[in-house]
Amino acid sequence: MSYVSSWFGRALTIIALCASISAQASVIIGGTRVVVTDSPNGTSLTLSNPENSGVFLVQSYITPYTDASNKTTGDTAIPFIVTPPLFRIEPGQQNAVRIMYTGKDLPQDKESVFYYHAKAIPQLKKDSGNILALTIDSALKLFYRPQALTGRAATEAYKKVIFRRQGESLVASNPTPYHISLYEIMAGEGKIDIKTQPLLMPHGTASWPLPPKAGNNIKWKTIGDLGEITNEEQVQL
Repeated sequence: MSYVSSWFGRALTIIALCASISAQASVIIGGTRVVVTDSPNGTSLTLSNPENSGVFLVQSYITPYTDASNKTTGDTAIPFIVTPPLFRIEPGQQNAVRIMYTGKDLPQDKESVFYYHAKAIPQLKKDSGNILALTIDSALKLFYRPQALTGRAATEAYKKVIFRRQGESLVASNPTPYHISLYEIMAGEGKIDIKTQPLLMPHGTASWPLPPKAGNNIKWKTIGDLGEITNEEQVQL
């Protein structure tokens, strides 16, 4: 057997092993975002392991929110406690994680945003040999909502977005103290590419290039607290 064919065979074996482990690393988070309030009981989040075999060690932690350019746009302090921070999850089982606000450092007149992470590490058997174990780090947005802000007002916040044309760009302003997670914006028949700025910050603005032949009729949808897509709103520029 030549050196090349031997190397190619080993490479295929490694790829197959990685694919197998990757397919099994599927701890599921019960939600697409987390809203944490001032409640002393905190907010619960369920994680489950739907596999028939395979044990995972799950690490939970919170980091600052960053935009598409990896720039930190949220608060850098992490005033939350996650319990348990590390736990084992068996096949077909689930576990609840509790996130509690410590009452420090965050504005009380607007929401703050972070990332919640669940890092799933597959447990290998003692006789697994030289197998590459892939760690899967799932992240979702975590919003801190102060007591003065209500959930009812949060569900209506997306209707208050103000749009205007500025040269060849579309500018959106958020006059509310809530974060608005954009799902889709249409300018006439042209679709706005919102990937670089999918989140409107409280009292903040965002802008995107207008597509060719963009119309003046703006339609938009957003993502609610439970991950649902909101009804379409529209305005004429």
